[in-house]
Amino acid sequence: MGHGRHLRVAGLAVAALALLVAPPATAYDSQREQDNYRKLGERFQEEQAAPEYQAGQAATQVGNVVSLARRDAEERDRTSVTMCAAGVSICSRDHRLDDWSAYGTREPVVFMGRNGAHLEGSVWASAQTARAGAPVPAVVIETGSVQAPEGWYRWAAQVLAAHGYVVLTFDVQGQGRSDTLGSGADVLRGVPAQQAEHFVESAQDALDFLLSTPAAPYAPRRASGTAAQQAEVAAGDAAAHNPLHSLVDPARVGAVGHSLGAYGVSALQDIDTRVDAIVAWDNLRSGRQGETTQPVPGGEFAPRVPALGMSADYGLVPSPKGSDPNPQEKNGAFHHWRAAGMDVMQVNLRGAAHYEWSYSPSAAFVPPASLRGIDVAAWYTTAWLDRFVKGDPGADARLLSDRFLADPVDVAIDPAEGGNMFSFYYRSPAAFRRADGTPVACDDLRSGCTALLASDGEPRNPAYSYLEDRKRGQ
Repeated sequence: MGHGRHLRVAGLAVAALALLVAPPATAYDSQREQDNYRKLGERFQEEQAAPEYQAGQAATQVGNVVSLARRDAEERDRTSVTMCAAGVSICSRDHRLDDWSAYGTREPVVFMGRNGAHLEGSVWASAQTARAGAPVPAVVIETGSVQAPEGWYRWAAQVLAAHGYVVLTFDVQGQGRSDTLGSGADVLRGVPAQQAEHFVESAQDALDFLLSTPAAPYAPRRASGTAAQQAEVAAGDAAAHNPLHSLVDPARVGAVGHSLGAYGVSALQDIDTRVDAIVAWDNLRSGRQGETTQPVPGGEFAPRVPALGMSADYGLVPSPKGSDPNPQEKNGAFHHWRAAGMDVMQVNLRGAAHYEWSYSPSAAFVPPASLRGIDVAAWYTTAWLDRFVKGDPGADARLLSDRFLADPVDVAIDPAEGGNMFSFYYRSPAAFRRADGTPVACDDLRSGCTALLASDGEPRNPAYSYLEDRKRGQ
């Protein structure tokens, strides 16, 4: 289950050859580019602009401020001075996800990073998982950097929990409600937080906590963290172990990350053999120089597990394109994985940007995002982990579904492209083996390669929605 690390290069040789032959990119069309760029306003226009939506957000933000004030009154040793600690404006979370108690359980947790910083997060499981009581796979989700609070990623936690995972989300040190500083000799370790190595360490710390139990309590990997963890557990201000530990199967583990968190999980799979598969949102990284602003410790990552990369037409600060980009520009890490003979897939979203994977509900500053990018992300993320962490052979059909070549929701708001959710600028290739060992070779999912299927085992009417999918585990 999830042991893709044992694949042999020969099994993917056919896929590799097929991907070397690529059709020419679409000729640049300025009007098409204008239409494509306009999609970045869809999330706000179609969902968040409604007065009732903003009213719901106002109530959630009041609750965020009150809960932070209560925490700081009870725990005077906290150093959360981040712009997102209060959870207001752009830092708030989508209030539509606050009904999770009807579908599952969320356990708020605090644990200490290896440098002694308090890290705040949540452990998630569906009602069905909790009732069954049998161990299920586990997934850790790491946020993006600068300020990308854990609340922005609760959509993914709930969808994955509904699909039968125990999920940990958390604020990386220096973000959201986690501490800005460490403690003791490591008080400045990880400061500022936007460091590649810090995100690798944070992902591993979170994984350590996710897999902790009463018999093997969470133990930070440095002395500063160990001392702080022991003191906070004794004071009742930190968890000794994962409160949902009895539901976790430690032999089946996935890791998901966004932005610098995507770098974190790309590196984590190389250094930590507990990880069985990863999903990297904007984008999968190879560890080559130039992928971060800091030197890369150890050079290139060794692709060890199956990896799904996702990216978009536009970046963190989008601007219109004036010419055709290199169609393989987003796929460097894909080819790095493929050359190592590992299962890999790349989904590049049309008319989308860096915020597709982080849901900020702000009306003051509107993060650019398409409407359907988050649904496509939820679909492929769960299918990839189901295939390579759970070992579910039925996930092959979802990975190879043709439903996003003509998505009816996208057609209704952007009819010119016929609902094709894949970028026409950047190719979306796949090179992996089905559960029966048959290789899949697809140069570009957008063009409808022969491996795609009309039947994926899920209803097509109504169209897929992550907001509905998160309810399946009730």
